[in-house]
Amino acid sequence: LGWPLYELDDYEADDIIGALATQASKKDIETIIITSDMDMLQVVHDDIKVYALKTGLSNIELYSPSSFEEKHHIKVSQFLDLKSLKGDSSDNIPGVPGIGEKTAIELLNTYESLDNIYANIDLIKDAVKKKLVAGRDSAYLSKELARIWIDAPVKLNLSEVDGSKIKVDELTKILDELQFS
Repeated sequence: LGWPLYELDDYEADDIIGALATQASKKDIETIIITSDMDMLQVVHDDIKVYALKTGLSNIELYSPSSFEEKHHIKVSQFLDLKSLKGDSSDNIPGVPGIGEKTAIELLNTYESLDNIYANIDLIKDAVKKKLVAGRDSAYLSKELARIWIDAPVKLNLSEVDGSKIKVDELTKILDELQFS
């Protein structure tokens, strides 16, 4: 297609995408990520939007900082802590057993972060406190498993990713051969 292929040992595609999007944002370049992986919501920013594919191309949702906060009732900066608490079975992120999304959001709205939740553990009602204490290691492991590493050592080279260089006729031929319509 005339685009570079980025691969890095020990980094997933999400990390590379997040790193490139973050670098573009620092250059005031608006970036739109199209993905079905909700982990990418961590990188939503004023200059980084995410189109989340819910069911193929028929159900797509655009996330900006304001639409994210409106839908999830937390800040984008709290999304990773939300996943750390509630987990995500689709990504094998265990979270804290017994803590669901509603409780996690309530905790984050009260204490703002995973660290502050644990710093104030004695203020939390007993039933939830017991789950949090028992699941502390799992919460912090989940946070590391779900984190997008936006500092992946890849450099954004705008001339390499210039979409105007695509040879449309060749691209159309390849897509036709692969039965993309």
